[in-house]
Amino acid sequence: MCERFHVQKRQLMRQLKSNNIQVYLLLYEEFLKDKKQCFRKIFRYLESEIQESKIEDSLQRGSYFKKVHSDQIASFVEKHEEVLSRFSDRFISWF
Repeated sequence: MCERFHVQKRQLMRQLKSNNIQVYLLLYEEFLKDKKQCFRKIFRYLESEIQESKIEDSLQRGSYFKKVHSDQIASFVEKHEEVLSRFSDRFISWF
């Protein structure tokens, strides 16, 4: 998980809320944990009803994008040093 990025997003959330702007936190990790519950939550935030069967149909269709691998960035990005130097402050290593 990118903890620093989440901290920054929560700070932004607080700022928006302090200005009476309604915001909601949606985490990809929650989607991975329970996809159906995540969709229910999104539709609840949107104040919109959805049939459970529509959620199930959507999930059964699968994902348009497919995970390729979880290898280190150096093994699949040519300019990985540049990417890491530019964005590494946002991430906490999992290893």
